[in-house]
Amino acid sequence: MKAGLLRHRLKIQERKKGKDNNLGLQYDDFITFCEVWGNVQVITGRERWANEHVAHDYSVAVTIRYRADIKSEMRILFGHRILEIKSIIDPTGRGRELRLLCLDFDS
Repeated sequence: MKAGLLRHRLKIQERKKGKDNNLGLQYDDFITFCEVWGNVQVITGRERWANEHVAHDYSVAVTIRYRADIKSEMRILFGHRILEIKSIIDPTGRGRELRLLCLDFDS
């Protein structure tokens, strides 16, 4: 994989659940797992009517260098956009790159 194709800086986040030590309250939040370089491409998009305005849904393909620790429960921060990982594919089966198929909801 050519490094020049990986031009977007991405934060991969994982969900953390726990209990606040001070107040004993439960929390459920995302924290940054790692930062990687990747390529983000919109595959398809559609418009829909939601909450009295037009919203957009996009299918997005994100390509990154291979990592064995990426899970579909994670999400990607790309600027102000949140991409939900729906599937993880090793397109060549050789452990060189990952293609993450994601959903981006602009509502």
